[in-house]
Amino acid sequence: MAKQRLRSRAVFRTDQMPFYADADYWEADIEAVVKWNHEYATYRVANELICGEIARYLRLPIPDFTISFSDQHIESKPLFSSLNFNYDRATFFKVEPEYLVKQLPRVATGILLFDILVANRDRHDKNLIVDNVVSPRQVRIWDHDQALFGIPGDVETLYNLRDHLGITGDNISGGNRHCMLNAFQTLIHSDEWLYRIWNIPRWFIHDVCKAAVRLGLKRTEATAAKEFLVHRKNELSSIIGRHRHEFRGIKTWTTI
Repeated sequence: MAKQRLRSRAVFRTDQMPFYADADYWEADIEAVVKWNHEYATYRVANELICGEIARYLRLPIPDFTISFSDQHIESKPLFSSLNFNYDRATFFKVEPEYLVKQLPRVATGILLFDILVANRDRHDKNLIVDNVVSPRQVRIWDHDQALFGIPGDVETLYNLRDHLGITGDNISGGNRHCMLNAFQTLIHSDEWLYRIWNIPRWFIHDVCKAAVRLGLKRTEATAAKEFLVHRKNELSSIIGRHRHEFRGIKTWTTI
């Protein structure tokens, strides 16, 4: 099965000459995928920003992103803009979680624990992409607008999910069951990721949640998100331990 390229591409603007004849740079256009808030998803940009910053801090394979603005069609609303690695409009193969966990167990474990941390109720086989289904060597993750507050979203969601695994697709978490949750036969790499997550500084979480205030969050909501994330990062091992039955592929637990 052929490999897919998972890279972003810059298109040089050849119609514009450099400022100086010997300049070593050009202006370029880089393609992005954008999302914005609307009346049925008022937390969308905030969810994406907070989750994206945490994923980036943990060094998970999330495309680079920024908050941008546009005055076309959407009234200068803030946009969550993520670099588009599918620049040739390829149709990616359906991800098989068992192969991903088998071939890339370390990063797959990191993705799973990150999704538990942010209560991502929408990790399915189309919002993570690999370069090869059977023998993946690269993976990318994106699409976190249904984590944290969720869609349409409210603060009550954070309270309900505070000590819940948050990715099971049950009546409490909602959404769908995490596509990799049944694929793990061991969490041998969990210690590294639990350590990374536990060491996320409180100031970092505070700053990220505060930054989301200008993107649709109220200050009280940003505080609730901060408290939710600080609690879960500190208690993640215990939360997983209390929900071992949800990891249906693990028969014998040697960690957590």
